[in-house]
Amino acid sequence: MCVPFTLAELKTVLRSLRRRKAAGPDEIANEFLKHLGPLGQEALLALCNASWARAEVPMAWRIANIIPLLKQGKDPQAAKSYRPVSLTSNVAKVMERLVRARLQYVTERWGLLNPQQAGYRRCRSAEEQLVLITQCLGDALVDGESLCPFRPRTGTCRTLASTPHTRGRTTFGPPLHTLGEGRPLGLHSTH
Repeated sequence: MCVPFTLAELKTVLRSLRRRKAAGPDEIANEFLKHLGPLGQEALLALCNASWARAEVPMAWRIANIIPLLKQGKDPQAAKSYRPVSLTSNVAKVMERLVRARLQYVTERWGLLNPQQAGYRRCRSAEEQLVLITQCLGDALVDGESLCPFRPRTGTCRTLASTPHTRGRTTFGPPLHTLGEGRPLGLHSTH
């Protein structure tokens, strides 16, 4: 985890930078970073690795230009009609993306996140969570159980955590209507 970033990681981040984004106080645009030559990339990588190794963020990366933007359809004379936008260093954003990519890799590889979490994870979506919940409810109905909307739910379906996330299957694993302790998920038997 704490090993230095590689040139390959940096190049991946540089390729992902969006064009026509405003520069921060350092006035370094993403287009400039995207077109760095080999020596410039090596220098940027050395800067990012120095920050990483020392666990320090350079002061220049902490400074932002705050620009007020008028909200659509609002009175330009009223202060509340504006929202602040902070323009930060694009070099700092490169470093942030390097760290984020490394953290995502480590947390996925070592299984450090709750398997039910979909937000901020690759190949996971809210739609997948809705499918799993729908299956959970459908399984409960097929098994002859009824739903009680007044019973507090203290957890989620037990097998959501062990659900194989495979595309192209009609089911996502075993029935999803029980909690980790074997208690029903707010479900009551009709018997």
